[in-house]
Amino acid sequence: WFVACGLTLQACRVLHRGNAPLLQWLLLGGLAGLFFLCGMEEVSWFQRVFQVEAPDALARVNMQGELNLHNLATHPTENAFYNGMVVALVLIPALSALRVVDLDRWRLGLVAPRAHLVVVGTVATGWNFNKWNIPLFQLALFVSLLIVLAMASRTADRFDKRLLHATAAATLLAQAIFLIFGDHFVRIWDVTEYRELLLPLGAMMYACNVFAASRRPQGHGSITPRVLKTN
Repeated sequence: WFVACGLTLQACRVLHRGNAPLLQWLLLGGLAGLFFLCGMEEVSWFQRVFQVEAPDALARVNMQGELNLHNLATHPTENAFYNGMVVALVLIPALSALRVVDLDRWRLGLVAPRAHLVVVGTVATGWNFNKWNIPLFQLALFVSLLIVLAMASRTADRFDKRLLHATAAATLLAQAIFLIFGDHFVRIWDVTEYRELLLPLGAMMYACNVFAASRRPQGHGSITPRVLKTN
């Protein structure tokens, strides 16, 4: 999360100095703040590093007694976080790549998530066990799989097609394994801990893309018509 925050801030600075559209660098600034918040929440604002005790009033209402905000309402926060990442890592890049939505039209092509993030986002939707009974999580999985298969049918690149098909197969296989053997976990929510490694990875990949695009001449950072290949 912190790497994603730093790269996004740097891209924001470059765009601001380059007289990029106001909406672009404001959006990146907001995302940098969101990445910073996610990182700090994940480490409980360095509570253990600095050996800081959570105030009694906070510890009583915090599910894990930690110095963070998301455990004040753990399940609603997790649900919003996971489904928000599906939108950011699967829906938006896929709709852009498939030309359902033309973000270049609103001069947002440079800051839009690139199509290859769909692979990371889709794999993350298949890592469920304790939350499998939540309809939104099932919907996220099946919609992501349909999107991946649609992208595979649209690309002419053989490697991209194989990658997308492999992503769909691996996601289904992983979900089946978790559902069959999930009761063997020491903690039933362990699989979500692994999913939380994929989400900051996707954020970091996004930040790398934006940072690289921000350093190119204006007009060369938009999404290409290819399904997975990006500028």
